[in-house]
Amino acid sequence: MPIKTLDARDVRHLFNEPGKTPRDCPTPSPVRAACASATPVTIGAMNFEDGESAALARLNKTERRYYEILKARERRNEVVKVRVFPITLRLADNTRYTPDFSAVVKGRFVFFEIKGAFIREDGWLKLKMAAAEYPEFDFVMAQWAKGEWIETEVKK
Repeated sequence: MPIKTLDARDVRHLFNEPGKTPRDCPTPSPVRAACASATPVTIGAMNFEDGESAALARLNKTERRYYEILKARERRNEVVKVRVFPITLRLADNTRYTPDFSAVVKGRFVFFEIKGAFIREDGWLKLKMAAAEYPEFDFVMAQWAKGEWIETEVKK
């Protein structure tokens, strides 16, 4: 049976159904507490009424900065539909990769990985493995270094 990751749309019904008790909610305790009170909840900056807000709340400052660049490109019709944490790709047993963003650029589906000045070796290796394993997609690493963005297409 495949494992399903819950997002805001999956748990929204827990907040609005009268008669729910904490035992009825198979979710972490902050959500369980909200379910018991049957009111919407905000955990950190995540608003469970809006799936995109939930994903945006998980972004760090560097990722948010690049997200604004992608949204500006979207408004100029350079890219189509920017998505945050769009998919998790299976690379090997117990090895998965979730890109920060996806968009369609010039008719190609592109995954974007955002990094600061320091890049851990395992992150770089997962990105290279994903590019090799899924040649039907393009992979771009955008790195914020010395006050500017350096975009590198990851070779397959």
